[in-house]
Amino acid sequence: MSVFLYIETNGIMSLAQKRNPAIESLLSNLPDDVQLILPSICYMEAYLLFNKIKGGEMNSIAI
Repeated sequence: MSVFLYIETNGIMSLAQKRNPAIESLLSNLPDDVQLILPSICYMEAYLLFNKIKGGEMNSIAI
């Protein structure tokens, strides 16, 4: 039986900014029966947010 783990925008941003070591640890040690799901809309939202933060348009604490 497979288990689906959805990583949404805040999870992606936590990984990108290294804000939550628990997420990194979880993803590094996924059991074989866990399938990671990354919705494309969450990927795009995180990509846009990261670029805004990097460009100084937004404070990383705001998310």
